[in-house]
Amino acid sequence: MKLRTRLIVAVASISFLGLVAIFGLYRESIMTVIQHGAIKLRITPYSSLLAVLLIVIVSIPPMIGFVSSVTLTGFVYGFPGGIIPATTGAMIGSSLAFWIIRRYPLARFVHLSPAKQATYKALEEAIEQGGLRIMILLRLCPLPWPLVTLLFSMIPNSRWSDFLIATGVGMIKVTLEVWIGSQLANLSDPNLPPSAHRVALGMMCGGFVLLLAIGFWLYRLTMAKVRQLADREIPENINETQQLLIYKQPDLEALETLETLGSPLYKNDTKIQLNS
Repeated sequence: MKLRTRLIVAVASISFLGLVAIFGLYRESIMTVIQHGAIKLRITPYSSLLAVLLIVIVSIPPMIGFVSSVTLTGFVYGFPGGIIPATTGAMIGSSLAFWIIRRYPLARFVHLSPAKQATYKALEEAIEQGGLRIMILLRLCPLPWPLVTLLFSMIPNSRWSDFLIATGVGMIKVTLEVWIGSQLANLSDPNLPPSAHRVALGMMCGGFVLLLAIGFWLYRLTMAKVRQLADREIPENINETQQLLIYKQPDLEALETLETLGSPLYKNDTKIQLNS
């Protein structure tokens, strides 16, 4: 691991532990402020439009914070109240990003390392071979939402209709993130009875573990499918290349003419023996 990577990991770990320590010390005060802020947003007219706008913005690469914004929507508006703002913002933002990157060839500004370039090439071949099925798997597996949008936009073989269908199916993942946010809101409610608090905590932990397992399985399934389709492409390319390497018999008449004219090709040990 490079020194720069180690420093980044160390700083991120220290920052995370510091935030956890601060939250542990001031948990009640922090949760009270968050709960009051969520209630204020919930009763504010047209605040859901602000949530949609926020999700539209973070859906466009290279913006970050998509999962946090969707989870916050579930925290504020609950489940299923947060589904409409979250899915609307995700669909509009993804479609807008796809159109912008295709309309203005912004892919030329994306520079990939050799390892990532190989992965991108494998994904491009997989989408070309698998089409809509691979795009749906990529939408459902636990990859960053804007990153998948960028990938679909950069690949010339991805069609607009397939993109919309895959993104629509991917709203299942967005809905689950809204549900997690609603469970966090229940846990932060100070008026929640201890028994209900334990039930909500158990449901959230169980659901999170289940979603994590499903996401890991989908990721492995998707990458295995990508490798399978990419490997299938290699023999086809080899066969096509071999078909181009057609052995051509020498023109015997031309060679006899060269021999008659005393061409250097026929002197000493370099003379080409003609088959009778």
